Amino acid sequence: MWQYFFPPLFVVGILGNLTELFVLFSPGMRNRANNLLSAMAFADIAFLLCLLPHSLVNYPSIATNHLFRIIYFHIKYESLAFANWSSAAAICFMLVVCVDRLLGIRSPLYSRKEWTKRKTCSLLLGIVVGTGLLTAFHHVSYHCFYWDLCNGTQIHSKCFHVAADTWGKNETNPTPQWLRNYVRMGTTLHALFGIFFPTIALIALNVALVRELKKRSNEPLLASEARLQRK
Repeated sequence: MWQYFFPPLFVVGILGNLTELFVLFSPGMRNRANNLLSAMAFADIAFLLCLLPHSLVNYPSIATNHLFRIIYFHIKYESLAFANWSSAAAICFMLVVCVDRLLGIRSPLYSRKEWTKRKTCSLLLGIVVGTGLLTAFHHVSYHCFYWDLCNGTQIHSKCFHVAADTWGKNETNPTPQWLRNYVRMGTTLHALFGIFFPTIALIALNVALVRELKKRSNEPLLASEARLQRK
């Protein structure tokens, strides 16, 4: 998957989002909806970039490179933490876009009202900060050990989850209890408010959007039938 599926997905995702940003930032395209789509594109690009090292490590010629191993071992779980952060932010941006579109269809006057720059920045910053706090536990979820072999020519690493009861072969986990509880609570909250509830909300919003569009498309037909009946 990492060797053959992710690379083309990475290229298409990066090029697609860069093209989208080029279009959205062109003159005459700046509005509320496009600002939200631009933020979502930036989050998608960040997500793909954070996952790139985990794809590269599956290629032997790269994985055995000493410099790459040093960098990768030190950023492995940090990059995953930032990937979860950008993913959660992208989901929230998508939710706001869906809500904005639904309100625009239900109320044509709403779509003509533009947000102030301060309101837009506050919303985007609130989403970035909120999702950052929601996924912050990922930065402290693992404790890693590093050591050199073969006269410093090979670096190896082993990581342990801080919430695990034991490390390795029944070794005591020295992580403070408060940190274990924080990681466990963060994992649950992220699963609920970063994945499960947003997914349900997206499904519900898209169903409502389709129903509203269908209702709108039937209105001209109903109006014409009413006129024919009056005649």
